[in-house]
Amino acid sequence: MKKFLILLAVLAVLFLIVVSIGNCSEKNESPVEVVVAAIMAMELRDLDKVTVYYWGPAAQEAKVNMIRLYDRFETVSAANVTASLRYENDIAAMVDVAYDLTVGAKGHTVTQHQQVAIRLVRIDDKWLIKETL
Repeated sequence: MKKFLILLAVLAVLFLIVVSIGNCSEKNESPVEVVVAAIMAMELRDLDKVTVYYWGPAAQEAKVNMIRLYDRFETVSAANVTASLRYENDIAAMVDVAYDLTVGAKGHTVTQHQQVAIRLVRIDDKWLIKETL
């Protein structure tokens, strides 16, 4: 069980990286909507959709990290997702997000609360996830 908890902690960090590395949100979505949509796509195991919300070459890295996460756990879910806009200007935004990450494998389930600030950039009138602080 201790190894499972350590693995959960490592994968929680990977999850945050995936949700924050950054290629292209739907036009006119707000920064908060982009962050929440990326988390929901992750939960639905929609790897192609997850990468749509990221900026730069890290989208492929995010996809690889998600594949690793799903290879290790039978279930991955994010509950109690709350997101609020910390700031926004013409080219950048920051969103504070909190959620409960639950993973399960081999009959064990562990939930861990996550809180993170996510930076976004506006490119071609679209908000894209850039990084997590």
